[in-house]
Amino acid sequence: MAQARKRLSRAEALRRRAGAQFVGRRAQLALFAENLRRNPDSEATDDPADFLFHVRGVGGVGKSTLIAEWREAARRAGALTAVVDENDVHGVESALSAIARQLADQAGPLKEFDRALDQHRRSLQAAADRAPAPPTGGETASLPARMVTQAAFGAASMLPGAGVVAAVANPENVALGADRLIAGLRQRRRGNDSEEEALSRAFVAELEKLCGARDNQWVVIFLDTWELTGRHLDAWLREFIDGAYGEVPLDVVIVLAGRDELSERDWGTLRSEVVDVPLDVFTEQETRELLAVRGVTDPEVVEAVLGLSMRLPLLVALLAQTGLQAVDDVADADADLTDHAVERFLQWIPEPDRRETVLAAALPLQLNHDLFACAVPGAAADAWDWLLDQPFVSGRGSYRQYHAVVRASMLRRQRMHSPTAWSAAHTRLAEHFTAAREALERRLPERKRRTDEQWRRATLNETYHLLCADPAANLAQALEHVARITGVARADLPAWLDMLRQAAQDGDHPELTRWAGKLRTAAAEEQPETAVLTVLCAPGLPPHVRAWALAERGDYHSMSDRTPEAIADLDRAIALMPGLPDARAYRSRAHVERGDEQAAMADLDAALALDPEYAWALCFRGVIHLDAGRPDEAMADVTAGLALDPDLNWALIVRGEAHREAGRLEEAVADFTTALETIPEAGWALSRRGEAHRQAGRLDAAIVDLTAAIELDGEDESALGSRGLAHHAAGRLEEAVADFTAVIELGATDGWALAQRGNSHRVAGRREEAMADLTAALEANPADDVALARRGELHRLAGRFEEALADVTAALELDPGYVWALGERGQLHQEAGRPEEALADFTAALELSPDYAWALVQRGELHCLAGRLEEAAADLTAALELDPAYVTALAQRGLVHRLAGRPEEALADLSAALQLDPANEWALAERGELHRLEGRPEEAVADLSAALALDPAYGWALARRGGAHRLAGRLEEALADLSAALQLDPASAWTLGERSLAHQQVGRLEEAVADLSAALAVDPGYGWALVRRGEFHRSAGRLEEALADLSAALELDPGYVSALLQRGDVHRRAGRFEEATADLTAVLELEPEHVWALVLRACTHQLAGREAEAVADASAALSRNSDDPEVGSFLVMIFLQAGRFQEAREALRRAAQPDPDDSDVLLDTAMLALLEGGREASLAAWNDYAAAAGAGKELEVAAAALLHGLVVGSAPPDALARAFLSVPQGRLVLVDVRAYVEALTRVEAPVGPRADAALRVLRAPDAP
Repeated sequence: MAQARKRLSRAEALRRRAGAQFVGRRAQLALFAENLRRNPDSEATDDPADFLFHVRGVGGVGKSTLIAEWREAARRAGALTAVVDENDVHGVESALSAIARQLADQAGPLKEFDRALDQHRRSLQAAADRAPAPPTGGETASLPARMVTQAAFGAASMLPGAGVVAAVANPENVALGADRLIAGLRQRRRGNDSEEEALSRAFVAELEKLCGARDNQWVVIFLDTWELTGRHLDAWLREFIDGAYGEVPLDVVIVLAGRDELSERDWGTLRSEVVDVPLDVFTEQETRELLAVRGVTDPEVVEAVLGLSMRLPLLVALLAQTGLQAVDDVADADADLTDHAVERFLQWIPEPDRRETVLAAALPLQLNHDLFACAVPGAAADAWDWLLDQPFVSGRGSYRQYHAVVRASMLRRQRMHSPTAWSAAHTRLAEHFTAAREALERRLPERKRRTDEQWRRATLNETYHLLCADPAANLAQALEHVARITGVARADLPAWLDMLRQAAQDGDHPELTRWAGKLRTAAAEEQPETAVLTVLCAPGLPPHVRAWALAERGDYHSMSDRTPEAIADLDRAIALMPGLPDARAYRSRAHVERGDEQAAMADLDAALALDPEYAWALCFRGVIHLDAGRPDEAMADVTAGLALDPDLNWALIVRGEAHREAGRLEEAVADFTTALETIPEAGWALSRRGEAHRQAGRLDAAIVDLTAAIELDGEDESALGSRGLAHHAAGRLEEAVADFTAVIELGATDGWALAQRGNSHRVAGRREEAMADLTAALEANPADDVALARRGELHRLAGRFEEALADVTAALELDPGYVWALGERGQLHQEAGRPEEALADFTAALELSPDYAWALVQRGELHCLAGRLEEAAADLTAALELDPAYVTALAQRGLVHRLAGRPEEALADLSAALQLDPANEWALAERGELHRLEGRPEEAVADLSAALALDPAYGWALARRGGAHRLAGRLEEALADLSAALQLDPASAWTLGERSLAHQQVGRLEEAVADLSAALAVDPGYGWALVRRGEFHRSAGRLEEALADLSAALELDPGYVSALLQRGDVHRRAGRFEEATADLTAVLELEPEHVWALVLRACTHQLAGREAEAVADASAALSRNSDDPEVGSFLVMIFLQAGRFQEAREALRRAAQPDPDDSDVLLDTAMLALLEGGREASLAAWNDYAAAAGAGKELEVAAAALLHGLVVGSAPPDALARAFLSVPQGRLVLVDVRAYVEALTRVEAPVGPRADAALRVLRAPDAP
């Protein structure tokens, strides 16, 4: 048997039938229904159900209808529901009572709440009984007191069980008492409301029981008309949610419905918990569905209802209920329906004057206090503040507005009921805006007006009210405004089109409606501005309207690169209105776009003749000057334009660029910065300011600006290129290459970016990539002088001097004033061994650019290499005056000072260079060399080691450190460094020479001579090596070889003092006394104070038998106070042989100062003792000499054996002489030994005869 079908109640059937006819709000219905299917427990799900909803919207929008549908949805979900509105709520107690009653109807008695309610009412009655008797003077209760009383008592008679209170309490009497209690109630709300709090707690407890009766038992409470009910419940509800009366169950949902948004001040902390459900008018589709449900399907009738109802649900429903069958039915219903809608909106305003205020204040599009005063003359003082509190008035700040539907209904009613008053009211409002506009015009230049927001707003509102007052008379002017606003402030176009539509709708004028419709249709096209202007170019409109429309459309064509169309439109505009300067100015821009600068200038001149204060035209003429390379004329025009209109911010950018191109970088940055203060995202200003910073050397600031410009426009080739240059200048070569690559990838074809990328590759040392880019750049632009010069440098670095010279010379043919290329060619000539050509190019570069510090340094170096040390110092000093921190110049000048014999200045410059650049290995090495030459080997080694730590393959520094080690006596370290240096550079003559000295010092004379010979093989003109090898030959007794080397050195440099001195000594030793005297005299002519030349010439004179000349030279040498002990030793013998014992004794004193026990000193001491005191008196001295010499080298031992044996011994003197001659090195000192033996011949026997016999052997032809 089939299961019996459950019977529906009548109420349920009615509800279902109403629900079936509900149309629209599908999203809102789904939102609520879905929420009831979710779990409210946040610990059980990541997406718990919401518990607080706020439905809001103007009256008639369907809030109550929606929450009725939500209530049905809740019931279908098994929820317990309750709904209260302004009729139920006069306080917390009345609201809770109404809710509890509805819940009890569904779930049974709420006993705990009933008990609490009874107690609460008894407390109210007791309060009423304690109230004083009414005064006899006719005192009446204040308005606030009446409100308190009505909240507490007035509605009580409507509640079950409230009859006693209603019967015994006279509301007016209670209100008088309430007046006296209000202050206390305000101060002690919670303290004295214990019964109300108990009532609230009982209510929460009942909710807990209801929700706990079964799983997922929803309780949904709907609080309608919250703009009224919230006055009593707002604070209580927030406390209720916050748990002030007990923890509210999770299954309780609260729905608020009202016209206003919730107060941010009060509800801010709960804002995230509130589900905001704003309602607006129906969509067109929803309106059609509702009409269809109600049987209204005729298309014309539906369209009429759409227009008349403005899709407000209330009006749609009212029209649908009237049984409309034809369009005439809609028209007949219009007035009644409008009145009905207005009454609906005004139902809460009982006072007639307030209602009239509301109607009159609806006329303006927007309201502020001044407009209100104009719209509602004679309004009450508090009327404005009162109006702002009305739910259909919204907005913040200076202006407020009515809800569109409310306002439309009120305007329709006024127009339909009183057309004359309607026109007068709008005329009055138009005059208000006219006065405001004219006040602005008194302080605004004409061309500033349409860019001024206040002026445009006043004009728009003025036009609106004029159109409402008299559409036919004011339509043409309105259309001209639209044409002009489309060009000057296109962002305002939608507002103007909305205004025209609004005026057409509000004034119900067919012609205005037609134009508004045409313009709105045009505005919906892909290019709304040009489409609107095309409508306004139509024949039949007044010439001034068409002229403006053609001018503005022409300008749009121009800005859209449609130059022919632009010029055609602007020609027509000028023909219609020859005195329109804007058309001529716009046409000038079109002329510029097609490259006709002359025509553009003519149009601008004509525009400025018509309007000399046309700031835009002045500034745009500045643009043309700038593009033509006339930055000063550009600056003049733009400055004049900005004086007229300081708000032309783009013109600041143009003037900034003019300053930049003229080299006034600080002024450029100032203009760009001012422009950016008002246009922070002006990419061109950022790009150009970045470029100005780059040119001024502020690279970090440049990169910041250029990066910001690129972030605004990633395809800004100019900004990318400038940033690449900034990165390059800052040494960030990889970033530079990336930026130049980006420019190339964007399709740049002029070769500039290739050339710049090639330059960055060049500086980074990637010569192949650099060569490829620069060659490609030159293929794109063969006349790129910079690329030619850079490629020339690459050829130079690769040693291809001819190709380099060809490229750099070609660059200079393109630009003879290209200073960098002159410098590069100078360096090329220098490296190619053409110093004179190099000097000429550096000098030419400096004539063009006297402040070219690099060229000064290079020319200074050339002067230095040529030995022009003072000219070198002058150039380097000039470079340092330009840049005191120029490290290379400081170090180079240090070298010049060293070479010029100014060691202190050299040390100061080199130390200053190293203070600026401690890792400059060249300066370190050069300072080390200075220390070496100045006899500071330890400091030299320290500096040279530091240089080698930076560059271990620095051969020059390695060789100089070897020299410093030799100077310090560390011969093995010296030889190690010098040999290592020769491995790096085997052809270094200096290093070979220095190693020869080290070999000599360790006694490896053959290796020393070999090194000198190797040095001379490398550099046959190496005079020093010739002299040193000659010295070695002399020391080894190879007097002819010595003579050959020394003579070769003197052929290279006849004034070479050391060579003359040594050749003179060679001649002396070889017995060529005249040649010796000539060389030594030549030394003294060059250096009259040369002591050794005097000594050797004295010795020569002595050997030649010229005793007087010998004594004279010896005396002169002795007078020089030389500290050289060897000088004293030579002079002793000369003075002894001349019998000048006093001078001999003085010479001996000087010779003995370093070491009194030196064998040579002891020999001279013995000779002096012998010649002064005789043999017996000198024996001890001779024995001391023999003992000291016996510990010496073989030659010294042999000489001592001969001389000591002649004086003290008894061996045959000839045998002694022959024994000496048998020593291999004896011939090296034979001349000097002969001198001593000859002196002994003058001593009494037995010494004299013995010495004479020995002398004959030493002078024999077979003697060396």
